[in-house]
Amino acid sequence: MRELAADHEAHWFELYGKVALTGEPARFENEARALNRWYEVSAFRVGGEGSRRVAILFNDITERKQTEEALRDSEERFRTLAEGTFEGVAIVEDGLLVDVNMQLAHMLGYPADELRGMKLAALVSPTDRKRVLSHIRARSPRCIEFVFMRKNGKPILVESRGLTIAYHGRQARINAIRDITEYKRMEAVLQQTNARLEARVAARTAELTLTHQRLLREAEAHQQLQQQVIDSSETDQRLLGAAVHDGLCAQLAALRYANDTLHKRLLRSSPQAAAQTARMDRFIADTLTQARNLALMLNPVELEEEGLMAALSKLAARTKELYGPSVRFACPYPVLVSDHSTAIHLFRIAQEAVRNAVTHGKASRITLGLRQKDGTLRLTVVSNGRKFPKRLRRGLGMGLHNMRFRATSIGAQLTIRPRPQGGTRVACSWPLTRPTSPNPRSVPRNR
Repeated sequence: MRELAADHEAHWFELYGKVALTGEPARFENEARALNRWYEVSAFRVGGEGSRRVAILFNDITERKQTEEALRDSEERFRTLAEGTFEGVAIVEDGLLVDVNMQLAHMLGYPADELRGMKLAALVSPTDRKRVLSHIRARSPRCIEFVFMRKNGKPILVESRGLTIAYHGRQARINAIRDITEYKRMEAVLQQTNARLEARVAARTAELTLTHQRLLREAEAHQQLQQQVIDSSETDQRLLGAAVHDGLCAQLAALRYANDTLHKRLLRSSPQAAAQTARMDRFIADTLTQARNLALMLNPVELEEEGLMAALSKLAARTKELYGPSVRFACPYPVLVSDHSTAIHLFRIAQEAVRNAVTHGKASRITLGLRQKDGTLRLTVVSNGRKFPKRLRRGLGMGLHNMRFRATSIGAQLTIRPRPQGGTRVACSWPLTRPTSPNPRSVPRNR
């Protein structure tokens, strides 16, 4: 034998010698490393009791051994992977747990060896058992939630996802199982917290809605009251203007007529006294002119008769006559405002801005402008003198408040800014309801 297979390991020949000496047949599997093969060997004596001849049958099982080795490697890798995961892993075959990892054993409170061979149904809560077994039979890949019973009888809620695999040549199901008891508890707590928060938010929203509605009603009432005050002020100014015109101006006119009659009589009897009545006539005439201008400032009848442009033009002229500064009205093209109420608001804004420039800004030059561009009317009052104060003095705040209220009432935007070189620029922009056609011939001019 050694001559036939000199490279064989010694244990091969020792086994053959034992069979030859004892006559006892032998059957074994061994690796022939020299040939890199595995063999299943049957050896038995041939001949009588004293014979030393041995018959040997070789069956090459190398492929089977390689398959077994690969299977062991695969099982080892699976075991390493299963023990390394954070989830429980179970292999179920015909309803029996054929293998589990330590995580599942710890989850259920059983030793792993005790779990192997147990029926899966015995571990599932009776209320979920039928549904779980139906899910396994259907080989569904979907997740399923159910209750496992621990060894101590305590229920735990788990989530399981399974997959059919080949296991030792047979079909089995591998399941990844996760304990979601704490997760579900936290989810319930979160849902309760969200429900409480939503209830609080709903209650707070309802409270804020009521408060908002109340504030809207109060703001509307305040706006209505302010509008009534503005309307009342407008009416009072008109009445005062009419009273000045019909009362004071009439009395001044009568006084001038009486003074003129006296002047004519004194011309014959006392020329020196007549000179005094002449001076009195000039004084009465100036006072009458100022009274008429004041009446027209309080009650601008030209707004109704000639429109906003004419009223602003005369406002510039009367301001110059009453207060003395240079006031220029600039309106290159006609701007027609058909709504009389809007025209009154715009006129009063310009009037207040001019008054502020004269009385508070001590302006010597004022430009009153009226333009229309891209469907927007733009009213401006630009003055020199003092800059607009950061802290408003008594009397100035109410006038500005009325200007802003008037602008808001007609949907206009009002801006008041100091000029770098001194003075103030007041601008009021109001969207026209319809564009107007420019007609330079109808533009009033300052004289």
